[in-house]
This record gives sequence, C-alpha cells and structure tokens, in this order.
Amino acid sequence: MIGNSWRILAYGPNGEKFEFYSPEYDKKNKAMCERLKLPVKDNVPLAPDTVLDELCIDNWFHIEQMDHNAWWMQVGDACINVIIKEDGTTDVSVERDVYDTNK
Repeated sequence: MIGNSWRILAYGPNGEKFEFYSPEYDKKNKAMCERLKLPVKDNVPLAPDTVLDELCIDNWFHIEQMDHNAWWMQVGDACINVIIKEDGTTDVSVERDVYDTNK
C-alpha cells in the first residue's frame, strides 16, 4: 500500500528529538513514548511544543528542514529546494531525474 511506511522527526524546544514511525515500527514508537514520557491518546503519541524537521513516506517523498529558512524535498525522482527570504517570498529550484524510486 502506498504511504504505508513513514517516519516523522521533530524537535522540542530544548532540542529533544521526537521520532515517530508507521505502525509496522510500533515497537520503536512505544519505546520513544516511554523514553520521553509522552502521553498517548487513542494510540497516537502527543508531542507538545515540537517543530517539524523531517517527514518521509515510502521511498518517493521526503521533506526536511535544512536551516531556519531552507527546506529540501524529494518528490518521486525530483529534488526540490525552497528558500524562504526575509520578505516572505520564496526561491524554488526543481531538478528532475535525480532519484531512482524503483528501489
């Protein structure tokens, strides 16, 4: 099933690392919740005061914050870089045929 394998990485205000995985990695999720003493509601960990750093879905989508104003993405075979300038506008570059998603 597409989207069945995913990972989310976020950081708390003091640099604590929060990593959560799709259900096939349930043991990792439980260990992370226990280590961070995170509450869980309806099998969903609650990670307060976090900032998204990274999201991966299967081998075709990956977004990661590289700096406070820079994001890198893989979408299929494309590499996308986004820079948010001080005035709020963006510079976006897209390169195709960069990644092999048939692995």
